[in-house]
Amino acid sequence: MNKSDFIAQAPKAAIKAGALLGVDPLIIVAQAALESGWGEHTPKPDSGHGESYNFYGIKADNGWRGPTSGGHWTTIQGKFRAYSSLEAGFVGYSEFIHDNPRYRHALAVAGDPEAYLKALQQAGYATDPDYAAKVLAVWRKLSQHVEGEAHG
Repeated sequence: MNKSDFIAQAPKAAIKAGALLGVDPLIIVAQAALESGWGEHTPKPDSGHGESYNFYGIKADNGWRGPTSGGHWTTIQGKFRAYSSLEAGFVGYSEFIHDNPRYRHALAVAGDPEAYLKALQQAGYATDPDYAAKVLAVWRKLSQHVEGEAHG
């Protein structure tokens, strides 16, 4: 997926995922943008063709029953989840966060984007000490873009 397609399609595709977590869907899109280079860098499906829509690099643990990718784009050896669509990738992320007890505090503050991202970071979601600030910066840009599209 290229950046312009990602920007055009992702906000609408993240609505269901945002509702599941109680977070602004654009926060989910901003995380995906930061973690996948605007949708351009995701694990490829095992077939080597198409998209995995795994913008977050979520690994496929023993409980995962869906398709996987071989993780060709990273030096980490392992299987990564693969999703059938952009929306399914966002919902998969939301289910991962929602079902993982370590992120309960983040879910409790999901209505506040800054608090949500800081809580994710504190729970060990990301190792980058500036993760929350970086996602917030992307979120602000996306929000301005989407607002501009709605009015223009």
